[in-house]
Amino acid sequence: MTQDQRTQMDIFDFAPEIKPVGLEKPQVPAKTTTKPIKPAKAVQQDKSESFEINAETRIKYDGTLTPITEYFSANEISEGIVDKDGEEGKLRKITGNDLRLRMMDECGEMSEEEYCTMVLFKGPNLVVPTIHAKKRGAVLTRFTGIYASLEEASKDGRRNMYIPSADGCVYHIRQSEFFSVSQKAKIVPDTRQIVEGVKITLPRKIDWSFLCRFISASKFFAETYRVELYGEIYWNYNSRQYLLVFPQQVASLENVTPLEDDSIIPVIEEWVKVVEIHSHHYWEANPSKQDDESETASCLYVIVGTLNKLMPDITCRIHVDGKFFGVDPAEIFESPYDKKHSEDFSWLLKKVTIQDTPQKEEVL
Repeated sequence: MTQDQRTQMDIFDFAPEIKPVGLEKPQVPAKTTTKPIKPAKAVQQDKSESFEINAETRIKYDGTLTPITEYFSANEISEGIVDKDGEEGKLRKITGNDLRLRMMDECGEMSEEEYCTMVLFKGPNLVVPTIHAKKRGAVLTRFTGIYASLEEASKDGRRNMYIPSADGCVYHIRQSEFFSVSQKAKIVPDTRQIVEGVKITLPRKIDWSFLCRFISASKFFAETYRVELYGEIYWNYNSRQYLLVFPQQVASLENVTPLEDDSIIPVIEEWVKVVEIHSHHYWEANPSKQDDESETASCLYVIVGTLNKLMPDITCRIHVDGKFFGVDPAEIFESPYDKKHSEDFSWLLKKVTIQDTPQKEEVL
């Protein structure tokens, strides 16, 4: 008779290139045998006919929203689950108690049916588990952890571990007594949603006069020589002022190249380059392939085009990790039409009768 052999694995097997040293297996606290005092009247679970869930249903528990698909497959939700107490192979609808049974592996306070009710709110399509006559405390933190590395997670060893990976994704490693599963996380509990975008943090907006001066100079070279023009805007940390500079450059119809040996501000540390700006004379201010290849430093890039129009086109963007992010020019430059620059027109209220003031959202 041969003896079965089983290979013991841990979470580092999901990243085989890592070989941890000296990590001890976390101690599992002993189960308590003390039973809480039961409430006088047990709360009944929702009946199956009223527990109508779908693939879009979410579970809200301890401030966290979790898709129902974390606990049931799409087929189980649409077709039903096997009725173990009924005919063999027969399917039935999912009930609140079925959801409780799936969740209790992560949330031990749901282990006793009489203490847990799954309340379904049909309007928002939300299931809210309610625990009765028990102090919940920091439930998720007992079973779930968010970690910076596999090493950190291994030391803590919780049932649900969320760990960032080199591919830019967060992975959910779920451990049970006999297996562990690693998959890309659909959500990460107790974290806030973050979106891509750009937030401009200039000391202050660049005065309109800088942009106006560059446009005027660009119009001169466009009308006289049919070439582009290049400039740079610097910020001085000591004087807290901006400066527009035109370095030595070679300009043509389709390109303009600043000379590398013409350093604008002669190695004075308090000056830092904020903006690189160039013109496209009468063409639109759309970045060219050459612009994409050149504009990869850590500063703002501005293109001014259609200089033959009364109001030229202006495009602003930044480059980060091989990707360009568009920026609203109004986030960089002050406008000559801002209140601080314009006349006080309150006197016109004597001549203008306001009938209705729409909300800002309606106008935009």
